[in-house]
Amino acid sequence: MRTLAKWTVGEYHELIEKGLLDHKKVELLNGELIEMAPESPMHRKTMRYGETYLRNLCGDAAIIFAGHPITLTDSEPEPDLAIICPPEETYDERHPNATDVLLLIEVSRTTLSYDIGKKKETYAKENIQEYWVLDVSNKQIYLFNNLENGDYQSQTIQQTGDISPTALPSIQISVEKLLGNYK
Repeated sequence: MRTLAKWTVGEYHELIEKGLLDHKKVELLNGELIEMAPESPMHRKTMRYGETYLRNLCGDAAIIFAGHPITLTDSEPEPDLAIICPPEETYDERHPNATDVLLLIEVSRTTLSYDIGKKKETYAKENIQEYWVLDVSNKQIYLFNNLENGDYQSQTIQQTGDISPTALPSIQISVEKLLGNYK
């Protein structure tokens, strides 16, 4: 019988500090070191454009992190886009945690089942109130919200129009622009 060794966030930080994860693209999810998929040009473009677009929309109401860690109970994922509570100085000595997160967004092309499966379950378990997955291949966004008992009660797909994050209802995000359709 094989047993997978689980890592704590503290042990994960020790691995990073000792340089044992240098040149490895991994994240900690539910105590497991998960190798991250290589970034395609489409992924990078969507992420870069989304970061700029959201930063312009949110202004001082929120901070936008792109590809930076958030620290959870037994995970330290690196969501593609995170809308975080200000002020930014709060994160000078630590990564944001679940209570700091207003919205998490993953850009997905080859990892859709993982992003709407294991990642969604992890974020729900950690009490992340809202989570979106940008399905760039099919030009649509999976929206997960209305968290109750560790599960998202509302799961919808949107291909057009505007969306307002639950935590920032005055902000209107264009589905087309967030997906990188900025013609």
